[in-house]
Order: sequence, then structure tokens, then C-alpha cells
Amino acid sequence: MNNYNMSNTGLNIECNLFYDTDASQWNFDENISKNDYLDMYIYTNFNNLGYFLKNKWNRSDIKNIYDGIDLNDLYTFENNREDKIKLIKFLKREFGAYYSDLKDMDVTEILEYYLSNNDLGELHEIIDCSGITYKKHYGIIEVVGYSQGDYAEVLILTDYLKEIWGSDKIDMNSLKGEIEHYFYDTPLFAQCEINGEEYIAETMDGYYVEFDKEDFITDIVDQFDGDKKLLKDELESIVPTDIDYN
Repeated sequence: MNNYNMSNTGLNIECNLFYDTDASQWNFDENISKNDYLDMYIYTNFNNLGYFLKNKWNRSDIKNIYDGIDLNDLYTFENNREDKIKLIKFLKREFGAYYSDLKDMDVTEILEYYLSNNDLGELHEIIDCSGITYKKHYGIIEVVGYSQGDYAEVLILTDYLKEIWGSDKIDMNSLKGEIEHYFYDTPLFAQCEINGEEYIAETMDGYYVEFDKEDFITDIVDQFDGDKKLLKDELESIVPTDIDYN
């Protein structure tokens, strides 16, 4: 919504206020990708993950790089004879697997074969219940929207993100809130031009928050070097209570 006011007070004011669907789509594309091999969404952290993997795998670019993520990025296995026997015995007992079909594969190859027929959650049950030695390098965040059916699972490559961020811990609860915004919410565009000078509502512009008229006015008035009362009165008359999507 654009509100323009040219008053006899000497203040020429234009307010640009809307929920920014273009920014919403850009944020989603920069932070969420789909991996067809795993059939899952992946959190990419403004494509920092892509550039990290580009260097790790010595790729020339990051095009389609997220499709290259596979079981080796999710787990580390010992791939020894003892674990292979444990895994095959478990698969024979629980799924009727034949030793002859699996004897020439190592642990990783066997699990890649079963991943092609199961989702990642089911595969982890196989890994965990079989008793083999492994290290897990990921987490899964479940995001829920506002309508029935608004649900997605997002793969978080925690160990890679720790390297990228230089951190030894990932706050999954905070990350869940961030990712739910990317899936289901829209950030604000909240700016104002006064006598040709641009003012940005720093407490709300670009954020996933509900528009609040009084907060917007306070933010802009606090930045203004002129007659603050005069500006506040003018903004009160032209700023709407509710704003639209662009």
C-alpha cells in the first residue's frame, strides 16, 4: 500500500507498506531446497551449505549440488565385517533378505539399497535396531503451518552447519521457527520517504511480524531529525491500520 501526503506543513511523505510476497519467495528459495534422492527438503542457510559442499566436493558451481547429498553425508559407518554380519542378520530376520543378494556389498552399499525402498526415518530404524556402529550427522525438523495439511519435514545437516557457522551446537528450536517462516509466512516491507529521504522501519522491515501502526510510526519518528510531533501527527493521519500483500 502506498500513501502519499503533500501537506502545507512542509512535509512530503510517501509510505510504502505491504507484506512482501516477492521477498517471501526469495527467502524460501535461498534457504530451502529439495533433494530427489532423499525425497526431502533441505535447509541450505542462504546457500551457504551449497558453497560449503562446492568446496568440499571440488565442484565448479553449485547448480544441482543439493541433489548430490547422499547417505555418506548423513552417517559414518565402520564398514567392517562384524557390522556387515549384524546388518545382514537383522535384514534377514526382519525383512526376509537373502545373504546372496547382499554378500558383495559393504554396510553403506547395503543401506543405500534399502534407502531406495524406504524413507529416511525408516532407514534410521534399520540402522539403529541392527546394532551396527554409526555416527549420525543430521537432524530433522518438522514444520507445521496454519491449515490442515501444512506440514513438511526438513533435513538439517547439523555437522556441516557447525563447520559453516564455527559453532559446536545448533539451536534446533530457533531454527524450527526460522524455517516455519520460510514455509508459511511473509515478511513486511515497511519504509517511508520524507522530503526525499528514505526511512526504514528497522523493527519490522524485512521481518516476519504483524504490522503494527503505532510501532511503525514510533520507529520512523525516532529516526527523524525535524519536528517529531508534526511528523507523528501527519503519519497518524495517513498510515493505515491494516496493510495488504503486494
